[in-house]
Amino acid sequence: APSEAAPPEAAPSEAAPSECEIQMPLSPKERVTSFEELRSYEAKRRQIYVKKLKSSSIYWRAFRDLLSRSYQETDRAETLMQGSIEANKAYAEYLQAAADDKLDYAGKPLNERNVKRFLSEKERKYSTLGTGSLLLGVSMRDNSNSSLGAGIGGGAGSTPPVGVHGGFSSLSPGGSGEEKRRKKMEASGNIVETTSFEGLPENSVLNSIIETHHNMAQKFEENYTFVKEVALAKTRELRKELESEVALMANLGDVTMYELERAEEDVQKAWAAYYTLASMNLGSSTVSPRTSTAQTNVNKNSVTDVWLVEMHYRMSVAYLTTIWEKCSAELSSLFASMKELECSRRFRLNELLILYMQRSERLWLSIPTMITSSM
Repeated sequence: APSEAAPPEAAPSEAAPSECEIQMPLSPKERVTSFEELRSYEAKRRQIYVKKLKSSSIYWRAFRDLLSRSYQETDRAETLMQGSIEANKAYAEYLQAAADDKLDYAGKPLNERNVKRFLSEKERKYSTLGTGSLLLGVSMRDNSNSSLGAGIGGGAGSTPPVGVHGGFSSLSPGGSGEEKRRKKMEASGNIVETTSFEGLPENSVLNSIIETHHNMAQKFEENYTFVKEVALAKTRELRKELESEVALMANLGDVTMYELERAEEDVQKAWAAYYTLASMNLGSSTVSPRTSTAQTNVNKNSVTDVWLVEMHYRMSVAYLTTIWEKCSAELSSLFASMKELECSRRFRLNELLILYMQRSERLWLSIPTMITSSM
């Protein structure tokens, strides 16, 4: 039974030629035909793939430019908001310092260390210039000259001149002399003045301007605080997200294009090596002038087996085909992600810019009413 089940001895030898056929060396005519077919294939392949690579490269550069302009626009919007914040903050500080009388002689706000010293110097200066009576809202119109004349006469009922005996205490609002003067002015139809900011008359234009400066400083402070905490913060966050996404996509796209270009370059180098070696072996009938010149520059250490060089070319073409399939899918996905990112960026940035302009509009529309009330 075992001997009957065994295959015949001739079976393996008969099956060998069909399973692994031994190829005989090609004739010179067949080698020329194979060479011409490969050359025709390479010409068509190069025409198609080089055009595809060029169009993909142009498309990728266009997307890179788009991402660069997108980042530039977002960064410019952030810088614009930052500048507006700094300008409004400085203007609010100057307005508040002017209203609080904390400006130096050059019109710049004083720091906390120099405020007391500077105000003390101003007080001494005012005190030197006539004891500062005019700055305390004490009107010396009308009867001030007659009172001064009576004081010089030294009568029993005379009123002492300003700054002679009683100083300001006798003429302060609510005193007997001031009360008589107020009643006399009310009877004559003159305006009765009351004191406000640092002793300035309440109905003074300067008093109204100071109050307007206070209100405007508050409005500008509210504006730059909101823009800084909301609009600028979100714009900065958008810019940072865009920067990271752009860097990632740019690196991925650059690597993909580099792989395609390198694979194409490898195919062209493999073809050049095969074409030169095959032309040398096939004889002068297939050698072009350009190839005959290259024959003299063949590297002595290069492979001289035509079959190996041809296999290297075919493997390079197969690798290029595989790379193109994968890279095309990757580039398509990358372009779709970039489009989605750009649409989202534009929408968010436009919303933030509209919000920024609305707050600016609210600020500038509130100023005319404040100015009109002081006039």
